[in-house]
Amino acid sequence: MSFEHAPISKVAIVVYASSTLLTSLFDMDVYFNLQASLLRTQPYRLLTHTLYASSTPTLLPLLVLLSSLGPPLERRFGPRKFLSLLLLLWLLGPAGVVGGLAYIHSALIPRAYTFRVFGIALGDGWTRWVLLAWLGRGVLPGLVCGAIWVSDVGGVKSFRISDKMAQSVVQVAGRTGGVRRARAALGVRADSQT
Repeated sequence: MSFEHAPISKVAIVVYASSTLLTSLFDMDVYFNLQASLLRTQPYRLLTHTLYASSTPTLLPLLVLLSSLGPPLERRFGPRKFLSLLLLLWLLGPAGVVGGLAYIHSALIPRAYTFRVFGIALGDGWTRWVLLAWLGRGVLPGLVCGAIWVSDVGGVKSFRISDKMAQSVVQVAGRTGGVRRARAALGVRADSQT
């Protein structure tokens, strides 16, 4: 799994990791938590509570899930459509984002293999569902929104952000090309063989 041709996934992982670590390091979560009593006077909390994981132990499964679900979906959709999808899921918080991505991934990308453990059939994505269960009930709104997106209720799939916005996020992440590989094994070139 690499981040080749997946700049939006890279930016999402860096944003979640850095904002969670900075929030917990400086103990600023009291300023970002979503509380209904404060929304009238501090409406910025609607956006800031979605920028970080609620605790450091939830950061690990969040980053693992984002790094395993994000790049294949981004390569399939392209950066503009994937960023549009992330912005639609963003208000649900980090657990909602990975819940939505997990549902969409399971609906669009087929299983590579299945195996049985003690008679229970498992596929290649069983670890994702274990990590989603670890994240708890915050995943449920994301699963519902993922189902809405897959079934295209209300034409939600046609939502796109502007091309300039997508290009600016891609420029922040930088282009990632393929890995340079030697053309011959052990440094022996094919044209030098006699």
